[in-house]
Amino acid sequence: MDHYRNTRDGNLFDYLSADRTRLIPQKLRHLPCGVSEIPLEFHLKPESVKKLSFSVPWGGVIYGFTRPRAEFEQKLGVRSRITGATVSDWDGQFVLIFETADETESAAFRVSASDVWLLLEGARRPNAD
Repeated sequence: MDHYRNTRDGNLFDYLSADRTRLIPQKLRHLPCGVSEIPLEFHLKPESVKKLSFSVPWGGVIYGFTRPRAEFEQKLGVRSRITGATVSDWDGQFVLIFETADETESAAFRVSASDVWLLLEGARRPNAD
């Protein structure tokens, strides 16, 4: 987290919600997202993968999209375009990172592991009912 010196505590659900998040197969990760979406990645360690009710590709990386881009940019108060978001597992602690076209505006938040599980379990995903 040293790279993101301004990392602060945050509530994952202030930014992301399951009903606005869709997970995709790894083979589709290079397809363009919808105009209001941003690419989203989850990087999970093996211990975290075991807690999910669905299978996760080898390496613990889950790809998806979330929306709405304009709302994220407004909440974060950034002038540059958000290019993507990542939720990373740092030994059971999680950080949500919004990357922007101007890297000085990127934002990082420490978020709750239990909220990450709720988001992943509730998101639309391939082969989900």
